[in-house]
Amino acid sequence: MSRLLKFVTFAVVAVVLVAGTWFLARTYPIASEPAWPRNIQRRSNVLGMLNVYDADSKTSLFWYHSDPDAYPVKIEKQDEDHWIVTFEKKK
Repeated sequence: MSRLLKFVTFAVVAVVLVAGTWFLARTYPIASEPAWPRNIQRRSNVLGMLNVYDADSKTSLFWYHSDPDAYPVKIEKQDEDHWIVTFEKKK
């Protein structure tokens, strides 16, 4: 294989890996539950995983799938480092 062909092949593979990782890691905001505190927000990615995070401290609390057997209904802050999440089973 020529040196140029090896370089082009490596560059194409690198671009595909970087673009794929960027695409899968992208998140976009969605509406949070009304019962949750205002600083708690949700973001979703293209795979349907939801990230629940504290917008004030920019801290991710947990991830969950958009169609789980149980889903979070109530989130309470105990102190600066602790949260309590109540999950409910789907009916």
